[in-house]
Amino acid sequence: MSEIKIKKNRCNLCNKKTNINYFECKCGNNYCEYHRFPFEHSCNYDWKQTNKQNLEKTLGEAIKKSNSLSI
Repeated sequence: MSEIKIKKNRCNLCNKKTNINYFECKCGNNYCEYHRFPFEHSCNYDWKQTNKQNLEKTLGEAIKKSNSLSI
């Protein structure tokens, strides 16, 4: 039989059972309400790079729109 991976609803930092109220971080782990913020669990996800890419994408679209509107 193939193994089915069961997702445990426990905080990866304090192992507290989280029931329905768990927070899944972009680093791929689940955390309780106390450890949900990136600075609380030493998150290794690169937030700066993601925000920079989103900003460049948004600004690029805005510049294209403004260039198409000019006479």
